[in-house]
Amino acid sequence: MKPRSRTVFFAAALVAAVLQPTLSYGQFAFAVPAPCTDGTLPSGALSRICVPSAGWNGALVVFAHGYVSAVPPEPIAFHNLMLPDGTDVPTLVQLLGYTFATTSYRQNGLAILEGVEDTRELVFAFGADYGAPKKTYLMGVSEGGLVATLLAEQSPDLFTSALAACGPIGSFKWQIDYFGDFNNFASTRRTAI
Repeated sequence: MKPRSRTVFFAAALVAAVLQPTLSYGQFAFAVPAPCTDGTLPSGALSRICVPSAGWNGALVVFAHGYVSAVPPEPIAFHNLMLPDGTDVPTLVQLLGYTFATTSYRQNGLAILEGVEDTRELVFAFGADYGAPKKTYLMGVSEGGLVATLLAEQSPDLFTSALAACGPIGSFKWQIDYFGDFNNFASTRRTAI
């Protein structure tokens, strides 16, 4: 087998292996996205849960959004749910056979601890309304990456796995100090030139 043919074969085999659980359950031959249900959690944060109308594989994907500035004050809303090409993330996740859930957090700004509590409430609310999922995957971006990391550490019994993308999970204070110092240096340098 030629190297290119081998690569295409292995890529196709990988896609088939990943999609196989979604595509092979008889009456669940394909997933059909359904409209999302919005609600309010006990903390006051908004929740959005999207369960496929057919083809649900029993797993839940929980999404923790990134930082939303508190200045100027904006209403609490959902964030980071659209890809740059216009693809709706909840619909995409449902098409893959998963249920999608997210929360707005109860406040904008640096809301890491609130995000942790609100995401935990979201998982409990999902279980109360829909029953316990077979698996629960947690994914967070930016500030949500830190939320995901803390939840994976503090509540490992709630999540099958977690993915923290671009989260400040090293030394958050050091990162803020570094970027603050870099920005001050860059603005001083521009002025001097």
